Amino acid sequence: MSENRENGKCIFCDIIDGKAPGFRVYEDEDVFACLDKFPITAGHTLVMPKMHVAALVDLPDQAVGRMFGVSKIIGRAFYRMKYTGVNYFVNEGSDAGQVIFHVHCHVIPRMTSDGLDFRVRRSRMTESEMSEAASRIRSELEKIVEG
Repeated sequence: MSENRENGKCIFCDIIDGKAPGFRVYEDEDVFACLDKFPITAGHTLVMPKMHVAALVDLPDQAVGRMFGVSKIIGRAFYRMKYTGVNYFVNEGSDAGQVIFHVHCHVIPRMTSDGLDFRVRRSRMTESEMSEAASRIRSELEKIVEG
């Protein structure tokens, strides 16, 4: 379900533009933050650039910095509200759980008593597998950096 601003179907763009309801918690020239309509915990906030871009990898570096800078400020507010932890999530692509295709960071306030556990099953790789994976990543990074 790829939503985009060009055909007017991005709910986040509509919220930013005031065409759809949203409980704004922060807004500046570049970034908008509002409560998640389906929160994991009370206060779960979505931080997004006002610029419509579907994926973090396509967002200009300066906008990435602004989005995460605001996410950090919201996290700091949660600590001042006596939460004891914060999760920061970005889901990119359907396979990673992205549902709304306007890049956004989930800022989720946490308490020991909330009963959530985001730890996932992890597996151990052999040194050979680690070496191969690192080599493949380095190779792709070199191509990106070269240009």
